[in-house]
Amino acid sequence: MRARSEKKVRTKLLGYIAEIVGFKEKELTLRGTTTIRDILGNVRLDENRIIVLINGKPGKLNDIVEGGEYIVVMPIVGGG
Repeated sequence: MRARSEKKVRTKLLGYIAEIVGFKEKELTLRGTTTIRDILGNVRLDENRIIVLINGKPGKLNDIVEGGEYIVVMPIVGGG
């Protein structure tokens, strides 16, 4: 019997971000207060060059996740 339910978050990284961080998709069990930046590790990303989606809505690297979220982090792609 569990004392409390586990808090899990699903994360998907696209493009060069997946290469830098080291995974494309992962389900993580959260322990304590966790931000999206914590999930990505010590990787320095320019927030002006990426898109963060939390359950399909815009987010930021310092947003706190509580469990049950689906996070997507992708580079901004431009061109013409």
